[in-house]
Amino acid sequence: CGARTHAERSVSGWIVAACLLACLGLLGLGGSLLRLRRQLQASREEFDLLSQQAPMGILRADATGSCVYSNENWCEISGLSLEQTLGHRWSQAVHPDDLARVMTAWSESVAAHRPYVEELRVQRPDGTIRHVLAGARPIQDDHGQVSGFIGTVLDITGVEVATRELARRERLLRILIDAQENEKLLMCHEFHDGLVQYAVGSKMLLEALREGDLSESSRTVVDSVIKCLAKGIEDGRRVIRGIRPAALDDLGLQAALDDLADELRESGIAVEATVDPAIDQLPATLQTTVYRIVQESFNNARKHASSDRVRVTVARHADRVAVTAEDFGCGFDPTTAGEGFGLLGIRERARLAGGECTVDSAPGRGTRVRVWLPLPPEPAVGLDA
Repeated sequence: CGARTHAERSVSGWIVAACLLACLGLLGLGGSLLRLRRQLQASREEFDLLSQQAPMGILRADATGSCVYSNENWCEISGLSLEQTLGHRWSQAVHPDDLARVMTAWSESVAAHRPYVEELRVQRPDGTIRHVLAGARPIQDDHGQVSGFIGTVLDITGVEVATRELARRERLLRILIDAQENEKLLMCHEFHDGLVQYAVGSKMLLEALREGDLSESSRTVVDSVIKCLAKGIEDGRRVIRGIRPAALDDLGLQAALDDLADELRESGIAVEATVDPAIDQLPATLQTTVYRIVQESFNNARKHASSDRVRVTVARHADRVAVTAEDFGCGFDPTTAGEGFGLLGIRERARLAGGECTVDSAPGRGTRVRVWLPLPPEPAVGLDA
């Protein structure tokens, strides 16, 4: 080989250096790709771990809505294997009566790239039915395009069963309350038309006898018996008013509330009552509810509030009845003191009627009870042809 010139040696050096740098660059790029591949694998493993540990079914779908993954919890809920879930075969777990609704809603969510939420029934291969809450959200890639959906399926069978049982018990409670009111009505009629009337008749006979020719000793005895009968009649009528006011059945709700106010005034408490006359057109069951709420509010004011005045308002609106009872007594702190049986009874009556109850109170500034009761829809009036 001949001797190379200085220029040739310089070019060769640059070529070698460039090759070395290129190799080093490729090695660095390869290292970066390897790190990215490891990070991706770690992310997948972490996702798999989280999805398997999650207390719900998890599914993943591609951009067309076709399932590409499900965890073990979904397989447990549905009774399907992963292979039986892929694509759109997961739909075979949907109860036949819910299938059309579910598939329509899912297709619309996929087409519009919007979140999906649906409550449905899952029927396992063994016929077992589970109630589930299913939801899915779109996943976007780095360019903001929807690349798929991630979904969850929560088994709410226990909640559904508890809800149905609660509804059943509420229906039973309403029936028992209605039966109790009917029994009270019958009892009051028996007392009023029977025992009390016998006592009134006996008192009238003795009063007539007293006007006759009686010895002084006999007159004294008759006077004593008349006083006892009068006291018994008064007590009997008070008990009847407490059990079931005759005015509520005979004169209407407004008159019955007036009687309650008069009774509270007799105990030394001033009562400011504003009652809408339109409440007399309420259904009988709703009138009883309003009466019991006002009655319990008055009892609370008399027994616990240490108040010298009470304000009550009963108003009928287009779609509801509003009852507000307010005292100006000692009050209480709702955050530390539990509500008594009276307030709990008011809340329960309001709830059973489909209404709401709020209690506002604080030490030293009295208590205000507000109740809203919905009115039943008025029956449609047909037009003659």
